[in-house]
Amino acid sequence: MSRTTLVSQAVGSAIEAAAAWLLDIAERAHAADELRPEGYLGVLLGLQVATNAGVDEAVEPLARWSLRTAARLEADGPGGTFDPFEHDPRLVLLDALTMTAHDVPCGVVSRFAAEVRAALDGPEPVHPAFGAEHALLTALGRAPTAPMRPLRLADLPVAPFDLLVAESARRRVTDLVAGATRLGQCPPPRSVRAALRDVLGALTLQAFKDYDLVRGCELLRTLRYLRVHHRGEEAGYAVSYLLSQQRADGRFGYLSEELAGRPVESPDLQVYLPLTVSAIWALAETSVSGFSLLPTDELALRR
Repeated sequence: MSRTTLVSQAVGSAIEAAAAWLLDIAERAHAADELRPEGYLGVLLGLQVATNAGVDEAVEPLARWSLRTAARLEADGPGGTFDPFEHDPRLVLLDALTMTAHDVPCGVVSRFAAEVRAALDGPEPVHPAFGAEHALLTALGRAPTAPMRPLRLADLPVAPFDLLVAESARRRVTDLVAGATRLGQCPPPRSVRAALRDVLGALTLQAFKDYDLVRGCELLRTLRYLRVHHRGEEAGYAVSYLLSQQRADGRFGYLSEELAGRPVESPDLQVYLPLTVSAIWALAETSVSGFSLLPTDELALRR
């Protein structure tokens, strides 16, 4: 059996175990009315990732959690505690896709999608940094009239190897790559791929070395969007390390020392839940053949 096959099997088992933990913690938090709006958004995304990665046990709960998420967001907004503009717009739109697929209306999210579309429409092409939003709106049937502009090397906020020291620019670059490739649906320009491949590979390993797991997962997904995750050894090392950080109950991360003394009301819901969702998303993107969070009939998947 090849190493690739072994890794794929390990990733599948890891995502299945993580989905089971996610469901367990989410069901208990929902019953106790302890889950905040961002928790509902995270649970729904995690279940969608698991479903698209082939975890059959996540399919039925996905419909139930679409209803629960919509109900909670509607109850808390507008004028309540949920303001979609205070959250990652891609997360909100990804969950909008899930709710739409299950015929679950959510007025506050629908209005948010309309406002994002209006912001992207205009006489000029959409900047590649907003390509993911453009793609998600298209999948929702709300395609902006303005086309996407291709990514250029000049769009990078700093020279590629300056990212090794320019920490503030790293998130802008990962967001830019995710947008320009429409969450991995479209190949990046070869010049951008070549310029970023080595430095982002190094930064991915450094993030995991520093035990910044969320950041490491984000960078690992970026390697996939650049389509360099199968080249070199960085992504393979990162996947193996990430798998080693799954605990026996299915969650990811050994954070007892990091959480000691921190005023965290619920580590499971506020720390481990988003980390576990980020981890299985990165694993699915890099190691599950054909994985995509966007409908492939809307945007052809080209790997």
